[in-house]
Amino acid sequence: MSLLPLFAGVVLGDVYDFYLPHYTPGCKSGKCVPWAQAGAVSSKYSQEQIDAMFINGTGAAGSLCAMPGVTAGAHECDCGEKDATTYISDSYAGAWCFCSDGSQEYCTPAQSTVEQLNLQLASSDTVVAAFVTYESLPSSPPEAMIGTSPSKLSAVSGVAHEYSPSSDRKYIMNYVTFRGLSPRKTYYYKVKSGSTSCAWSPVYSFRAPYLGGEGGVTRIASYGDMGHSWHNNMANMKADCEAGRIDAIMHMGDHAYNIGMTDDKRGDAYMNVFQPVLQSCPWFPIIGNHESSDGSPHGYEHYEQIALGEKIGQEAMNVRSSATTALGQHLSLGSLYAAGTNGFVPSNTSRYASTNIGMIHLAGIDLMNFDATQQAWLEADLKAAAANREQVPWIIVAAHYQIYHVAVAENLDASAEAFFSESAEAMKNESLRWQKCTTPNCKTLGDWLVGVSSSVEPLLLKYGVDIYNAGHIHDYEASWPMKSNKVCQKSYTNPKCPVYIVEGNGGVPGCSGDCTLADCSSKADWCRVHGNGCGAYGRYTVTDSKTLLYEHVVNSNGKVLDSITIIQPSHGPFE
Repeated sequence: MSLLPLFAGVVLGDVYDFYLPHYTPGCKSGKCVPWAQAGAVSSKYSQEQIDAMFINGTGAAGSLCAMPGVTAGAHECDCGEKDATTYISDSYAGAWCFCSDGSQEYCTPAQSTVEQLNLQLASSDTVVAAFVTYESLPSSPPEAMIGTSPSKLSAVSGVAHEYSPSSDRKYIMNYVTFRGLSPRKTYYYKVKSGSTSCAWSPVYSFRAPYLGGEGGVTRIASYGDMGHSWHNNMANMKADCEAGRIDAIMHMGDHAYNIGMTDDKRGDAYMNVFQPVLQSCPWFPIIGNHESSDGSPHGYEHYEQIALGEKIGQEAMNVRSSATTALGQHLSLGSLYAAGTNGFVPSNTSRYASTNIGMIHLAGIDLMNFDATQQAWLEADLKAAAANREQVPWIIVAAHYQIYHVAVAENLDASAEAFFSESAEAMKNESLRWQKCTTPNCKTLGDWLVGVSSSVEPLLLKYGVDIYNAGHIHDYEASWPMKSNKVCQKSYTNPKCPVYIVEGNGGVPGCSGDCTLADCSSKADWCRVHGNGCGAYGRYTVTDSKTLLYEHVVNSNGKVLDSITIIQPSHGPFE
């Protein structure tokens, strides 16, 4: 049997069926019943119901440990209250199967086998291959082979460190940095851990990032709030990346709902099913509230471990090398330093960071913990980006939390604690998000917003940030150019203020596959359009220094439901 994760080809839209043939069934018999015959042994599901769990039908699944696409997220809320064992058919804690006694059981990963492979965008010529293995920390560093031809690959070594969320769960987090990449060149690569028992991954390929001054169109996807539920955007983004409609992905927080749940197996399931996208399309992950308070004893540590690759591409603080000598430690860690081009400012944390791709500078911030240290970093980063606009003209600041949204404007007297709570995330009761303050010392959402906007918005104006992008609220909204809660102009031509876009639609558990739009100007003069909570994502296309296109893309069918074209003839500070 192949030891490779299998991805079933599907029509455009939503998530896909995903198989992990190297996983071991949890059945007492040690075997899974073929999915196409499981109805004969199950007392809970008929064969017709089992067939309907799969987008491509049960015939392709055989008896493999699987994560069926249609039932992914079928019973979920996103409030951190999920009992993973009650709804195994949701694939909440990973791949599973039916056993001969009719029970449903999760499968367990193989030792010393590459999984959760994802490419992280570190800089305009640097990508980090991050992946997980389950084993003891090898004495040798992880390895990769990379080249511009699959038949001619050269060796690169990386670093590894151990992450143990519990006494019986041990990860080896492996990172190998690919730097000095030629712009837009296709590279082929494979990876393995430093263990002699770890087999090489298959050979994958990716297009290298690029500098703005070297010409060509810049294309990225952007969204927040995505689990591995049915109506998420994974299949669409995979198709977009393969077709060249996007070159990178920016995920604005709330990964998996929640990464740390069920002893971190929730995050494992999410990262495994995301691998067919991220093994070829580099991403830039940003932290969300579900990573900050995901119910695990380690809080957002698992997110920090996953997102560490983008930091390793810049510098190597707090990374334990697998080297066993002082010289080996020096050499392995010293090799991690990136070129630091394009005014890039290392943050020394994976909670907030920035990068350049083509004509776009991306700065991802942690608005949940926006302290003086992060504010100083953001100003230094934006100052460097603003000085480099001839090369990288467009600046986007992204965070999980929005600054402007009509629902927030209508509920400034709501409790900030309620707005940020886990219960407020329940898809079926959004009113929980807007509970009013009931105690004398209650901090309102308006109080929080004044504090955040007074810290962030002056920097957006001072350095001429073109777009502030966010998630968290599970819908779509686009403003006119605006500042200080007032519209600057009802036109995207030569804007005098930033544009604010909320795209919290990546694939929230329980979301609809149907997207609609409505005019929101009657609620706030700065609001242009509001979309419902559904499965969708944003797509940026920058054709030159003056023209940026944003498209609101529906997950279920790939249709563009809304678009914004910003024409900016002269980038610079906003007055």
